[in-house]
Amino acid sequence: MKTIIEMVRTTSRSLWTLVGVLLKTTTDEKPYKIHAGKNAIDIIQQNLGKEISHWSNVALAKLGMFEAVYGKFNLAHKEETELARKRLKYIDDFLDKMRKGIMDDKMPISIFCNDDHMVFDHTVIKKTMHEEYYKSKKISNIPPYEFTNKCAGQNFVALMMTTVPHTQDVLTICASSFRKWGNEHLKDWADRGIEDIVSEDLDDILADSPETSLFHELTHAEKYFGKDVMEDIKVDGEYAYQFALCERLGQAEVKKTDIGDNKALRNAESIDYFCAGVYLSQCNWRAGKCERLSPEDNGEMNQDEVNAMMAEMGF
Repeated sequence: MKTIIEMVRTTSRSLWTLVGVLLKTTTDEKPYKIHAGKNAIDIIQQNLGKEISHWSNVALAKLGMFEAVYGKFNLAHKEETELARKRLKYIDDFLDKMRKGIMDDKMPISIFCNDDHMVFDHTVIKKTMHEEYYKSKKISNIPPYEFTNKCAGQNFVALMMTTVPHTQDVLTICASSFRKWGNEHLKDWADRGIEDIVSEDLDDILADSPETSLFHELTHAEKYFGKDVMEDIKVDGEYAYQFALCERLGQAEVKKTDIGDNKALRNAESIDYFCAGVYLSQCNWRAGKCERLSPEDNGEMNQDEVNAMMAEMGF
């Protein structure tokens, strides 16, 4: 697989097409993170209602990733299970809309390859002395965005903005990201055997993945997604980025019966982590690190494992 910087140098296609390549495999051209997420949801839905001892280890791994970011529930509790079905459908519907947007080319986004178009806006009243707001000199109806130090800011790789009124989504990719994205892609990790990936931290894997940053930012496309757009949600005063905070947010929201009021379902990082985790399907990521699907990796669980799993899930 070519690195992103190699593709930028050699391709004559638009950068938006390049974004599509990063979200697709090189074989069947499916947006593989989206496909993995929808496939995992199908597997979980097909198994709901079964006793946990009848779940395969693969299905349990999908369930573990879902519960990690969207909250644990008791499989033996009818109301909790039905609420989980609603959460699964919400995520499935969002992924379906994202898939159609990419595959059917109905998700038009203007893309800048650096932050040169962003200029300091002196008119914005700052909440703190450390905030810096910028506006685009190329697209006039983008509202001022808090973009402190622009791409020089810590850990900044890309930023999605939307015009007002919502007629255009605009993605700014920091120039430094292209060199950083020359590292391993998720597909490289997916192609590895369990011995090469066991005990790896999902946070570390996703930190250097271009697919992670682009997937996250695409969920912020407000013109395309409308009321269903994903946001960066806070939990306990911190943005729910990375595994631990996504897990905390999911558990905090799991009892909400109004799906539209469930903040975890609208958190961009949560859906990104869910799709990445189930795509790297040689692992069970329920604790944020790659665990074997079973001690023997043979698809079967002994009774002690079943009992331990049931205890962990609230039985």
